[in-house]
Amino acid sequence: MRDSWTDGRLDDLSDRMDQGFKLARIERRELRADMDQGFELARIERRELRADMDQGFERVRVEHREFRAGMDHRFERVDANVTGLRAEMNTRFDALQRTLILMAGGVVASLIGLIATQL
Repeated sequence: MRDSWTDGRLDDLSDRMDQGFKLARIERRELRADMDQGFELARIERRELRADMDQGFERVRVEHREFRAGMDHRFERVDANVTGLRAEMNTRFDALQRTLILMAGGVVASLIGLIATQL
């Protein structure tokens, strides 16, 4: 036999459905609050992480500048050493050139003397 729906039963069903929807709304609000809190925590963590990364990159930039300054100083020393070596080499080549010119002059004088004595 089939049950008939009386006004009392329909009212009970309606009340239970209203209570269920109220609970669903409450649970949705709580879930929404939990999600908002979680998103806010994620934003805070992201800001902190970003700040840590910015600090780390700044330390790298400082170290890079210091390293670059040290390299520049070392290259200046190398340039000074090379300039000194070039000056020393030029002095020695000049002395060698004078010696070769004197030797060539001596050979020419000797040849002239030899030719003059042979005539």
